[in-house]
Amino acid sequence: MCNLHKPSFLRNALSLGYDLKNHMTLNGVPVGVPLDDVMPACQGDPKAAKTLCHGPVRGPHTSVDVYGFWEGEASDGKPLVTSMWASMNSEGTLIRLVGVRLAPSAALPVLFALRDGLGMPSSMDLWSVQWQTRDNNVFLMSGSDLPTLAIATKN
Repeated sequence: MCNLHKPSFLRNALSLGYDLKNHMTLNGVPVGVPLDDVMPACQGDPKAAKTLCHGPVRGPHTSVDVYGFWEGEASDGKPLVTSMWASMNSEGTLIRLVGVRLAPSAALPVLFALRDGLGMPSSMDLWSVQWQTRDNNVFLMSGSDLPTLAIATKN
């Protein structure tokens, strides 16, 4: 049973849930929505952004760095989220994946919070843990030295 709608899920860690149109979100960025509907391109120094904005579209996976996100605070006092990105579909129009890089000290607390919120993982291996929801969305946590959390839609 998924309790992502409860505000206590991952409290003080990450903003993870659903928007009003039932799109899964990670730190305010939904999957399955056009990039330009979610946030504008950054103006000026992106690292100084106070609201969500994106850097230039790059690479064969049409991805963008996201700025102006909530960093949170890890148990060691450092930022919990150190970077954030979004990847689009092959046409570069719809966001299909949103990812964050986590502070190493946050990996286990986030993993346990996901387990509490989503239940047993759908699959696990040496490098990653994955949950697939009934609505065909995927939560993926991977890495060891540089842990990442990503959400994606299969639609």
